Amino acid sequence: MAIGYVISCWLLLQVADLAFDIIGTPDWAIRSIAAILALGFPVVLFFSWAYELTPEGIKRESEVGPAESISHVTGRRLDKVIIPVLLAAVAFLVVDKYLLDDRSAPASNAVPNASVTTPSAKPAHETTSIAVLPFTNMSSDPDQEYFSDGMAEELLNALSKLQNLQVAARTSSFAFKGQNLNITDIGNTLNVNTVLEGSVRKSGNRLRITAQLIDVANGYHLWSETYDRELSDIFAIQDELTAAIVDALKVHLNVDEAVKPATIIDNWEAYDAYLKGLHAVRKRTNESVAEAIAYFELAVSLEPTFAAALAQQAQAVLLSGANRYTPLEEAKERGKQLLARALNQNPELAEAYAARGLLAMLNKDCEKALPDFEKSRSLNPGLIEALHWNSLCLTRLGRLQESAQLAQRAHQLDPLHPSVFTTLSDFNLSYGMVVELNLDAIQRNFPERSKEIRIKTLRAQGEWAEALALCASLTDPELMLRCKLDSKAQLAEEDRMLLDRLKASNERDAQSLYLWNLVVFNHIAEAEQHLTGLTDSDLTLTSHDAWLSTIKYRGGSLAEAESLLTQSAGGDVISPGYPNRLNSRVNQVINLADVLQQRGQTESAEANLSKARNAIDAFKRSGARAGYQWSEARLSILEGHPAAAVRLLKDASENGQLVWHSFSCPIINRLSEDPEFVAVKAKLYEHINAEREKLGWAPVAVGNQSN
Repeated sequence: MAIGYVISCWLLLQVADLAFDIIGTPDWAIRSIAAILALGFPVVLFFSWAYELTPEGIKRESEVGPAESISHVTGRRLDKVIIPVLLAAVAFLVVDKYLLDDRSAPASNAVPNASVTTPSAKPAHETTSIAVLPFTNMSSDPDQEYFSDGMAEELLNALSKLQNLQVAARTSSFAFKGQNLNITDIGNTLNVNTVLEGSVRKSGNRLRITAQLIDVANGYHLWSETYDRELSDIFAIQDELTAAIVDALKVHLNVDEAVKPATIIDNWEAYDAYLKGLHAVRKRTNESVAEAIAYFELAVSLEPTFAAALAQQAQAVLLSGANRYTPLEEAKERGKQLLARALNQNPELAEAYAARGLLAMLNKDCEKALPDFEKSRSLNPGLIEALHWNSLCLTRLGRLQESAQLAQRAHQLDPLHPSVFTTLSDFNLSYGMVVELNLDAIQRNFPERSKEIRIKTLRAQGEWAEALALCASLTDPELMLRCKLDSKAQLAEEDRMLLDRLKASNERDAQSLYLWNLVVFNHIAEAEQHLTGLTDSDLTLTSHDAWLSTIKYRGGSLAEAESLLTQSAGGDVISPGYPNRLNSRVNQVINLADVLQQRGQTESAEANLSKARNAIDAFKRSGARAGYQWSEARLSILEGHPAAAVRLLKDASENGQLVWHSFSCPIINRLSEDPEFVAVKAKLYEHINAEREKLGWAPVAVGNQSN
């Protein structure tokens, strides 16, 4: 009877615990049942000893003679009951270990109950690092996902502020959401030695949060805990969780740093709206950014002193303007006001300084943006936005080595961040610099983005036919369209049908790409006519006036070009970043110098040539090995050094930095009688025709395109 009772009680408690966990019953309920069953144990033992079951019913043992006793029969019957109950218990253990555990807790390869076995501490010199995976939403309502994501993200932000702890950034950590992957594989991909995972169940005003810290090397739990709290205690839970994690890291990984408490507000509804805003803004679409702004506005209306919501609202507003979802000037003014309020409430808010740096970038003042980015990084070393935007600013200022270091740091913290990956790949492809990239991780998690990089690489290597073939494997129809047009343009092939599709596209940078194709194929009048129906909000590569200045310059309207170029290329200091792109102020300054020379304004032309020379020289000193040759060749021609220009063009051609439409520039065309230049041009066209032959296209004659 004792054995049967213990096994039955254990099985009953396991089933009750699972059922109560699903319906959100508080912990005291299961503890009450356990207490009742424990109290029943001595009672059951006493009755099994004092009484006996007979054919006439239950009698006191003293009243049953030896001849009347059937205890041996009752014992066998009890054995038959105990055996199936025991089998049921074993079956439950198997189901709980291999099936229920996957559904009731985040997936991992951690060894069950391994927290009792403590691995040895890591050497102090090893980098202590952690990834916070998205918490599993265990609530019955799938719409509560924003809350479980928000909890994980708030923990990640708190940990990332610790100076001696490397925290994998959100984009990379959350890339594993919904994937039942091995913790060791996740840790190796993110380059961390510990992983935090957990789950959140929200039912009414009650929360149950479970969290466990796992050693990537061996899968052992370093620490685990379950919290049952009221929603009003949400900030205390965050502080408690963060402190517990750091305490575990102190013991196992030699981290010893105080944790700053979370910014507490008393208004739960405001915080809930804030989490919904964070969930929406991460999607980065027009609709989701607008939705995020509305949620942040609600949070601020409910709690006007909520600095974090003000900063996030400002960032969302600025992103909306930067992406042309809303008028840029309106977005900048609104963002400025919100940031002033946020910093007034919390002068130590890293996100606010990062957003203020973004505002300066949108005002084309990277020098002003740098102190804000540095302040943001000092407050939160793991804030990827600050690192990435800081890197972009340094590139625009021509400080490539510093920019590459920051981009590399951002890539270490967020190896699956697609924008950071693209920025780093630009150092390799556009500037001839060598930086390390986690290509395998990108290919596994972002196959489309890795194809884009592969296509760019093939183009840089002159493998244009293969690049065009790879375009067909892209799944995004708009991306495929742009890819095909770009690749065909490299091969001197104008596809009017694809251009018409691009012209009718609503995709963000479609109109800019359409104009670019018209310009390189020398359809100047058509480009100007199309531009008249566009505004700055329709264009992404550069502004309306910058496009118009280029079109007027290419079309020979020198007086109008001078006026427009003077406005767009003015100022004493210009950025050497991206000198080979159409929207670069370096090339606009060179165009302006050419116009001024042709119109006899020698002194002004010389001043602009000097400005362009200083910018390009600074760009080369900063570490660039490519990306400047075409611009410097144009500059050399205007400076009266055609031989130097030919050498630069030859070098660019041999390194994959020169394409046929490079020769359509009015300045470059002045070399048309130079034998060495003719040889460079002929060799390039020979390669173009070899690539065209791979595609079954007819060859093109040198200089026989529509331009």
